[in-house]
Amino acid sequence: MRNAPQRAHARIRGERCGPPFPIYRDPAGELLAAHASADSASNATVAHILAVASGYAYADLETMATMMSRVGFAEHATVCVSQTVDAMYIDSTAYLTQSRCGRVAILSYRGTPPASLVTWLGDADVGSDSM
Repeated sequence: MRNAPQRAHARIRGERCGPPFPIYRDPAGELLAAHASADSASNATVAHILAVASGYAYADLETMATMMSRVGFAEHATVCVSQTVDAMYIDSTAYLTQSRCGRVAILSYRGTPPASLVTWLGDADVGSDSM
């Protein structure tokens, strides 16, 4: 069946890193403590961890797991779920990374891959407007 939806899912366990990693000693603790107080101060460590997860959501599962290990999530579990439907220009991928302790999970979702011209064309908002 041509243009049938393609679904994939996989799970990987993160490894412990050697020096100079991990970057943060207790990223799960940092994330859990981020909203424990009523002040609205931002936390640079939390921002960095989430930026790494967001940016590497455009990579493959192994790279995502490696980067989450490097920020400090040793022996975490990362799951990748993706769905591709060519006929509808759908190319969707999500990663769920859970800390070893199980108290923290980060959901990272990626949109249109930057190198996919066909997907960009499908996302383009085109139409005519009368002036």
